[in-house]
Amino acid sequence: MHATTTIADLHHSIQIAFGWTDSHLHRFVIYGKDYGIAYRGGISFADEPTQVRLADFRFRTHERFTYEYDFHDRWQHEISIEPGAPYDPHQCYPICIGGARAVPPEEWGGPRAFLAFRQHFHPLRVIEESTVNQVISTRMVKKQQMRWTKRGAHLLLQDRAQVLNDDLRTTFARWYPAMTRTNVSPQMAA
Repeated sequence: MHATTTIADLHHSIQIAFGWTDSHLHRFVIYGKDYGIAYRGGISFADEPTQVRLADFRFRTHERFTYEYDFHDRWQHEISIEPGAPYDPHQCYPICIGGARAVPPEEWGGPRAFLAFRQHFHPLRVIEESTVNQVISTRMVKKQQMRWTKRGAHLLLQDRAQVLNDDLRTTFARWYPAMTRTNVSPQMAA
């Protein structure tokens, strides 16, 4: 993220990166103060989120702050300030420079429920997640920045959602029925 990024922009970028729908309350806790976008019936904030920029905090490298989303499920994310590439005025920001594994789906019951679910992955689901991550990895060659068109990012988020919702497994089974049979012959298993 660039120093001119606002709190509102950062919130929306996180929502897009996670494939979430911005349907829950959120807040950033920075230097002990809450920031975020106020919604009717929710919590309010003293500062206008479209006016508060990351540069206003004068963060030092490796400083951290918290992003909380969905106060019922209690998703808490620690955000660390890391040195970035030099600012390029021709670059479209924000850009993703790293990542691993599938994001937690919204409405999942929080971190504990998500981790418990991951322990019971079906082997095919692991292959699906691995394939999606491979697409991302090939777009993120060392010292290059991942660049997505809006359509490409939308399609990737749809694929991730299909993996997590088991929709992709059904499509995969229809396209490759031999790969999804439970009674695999010993020759195929070898």
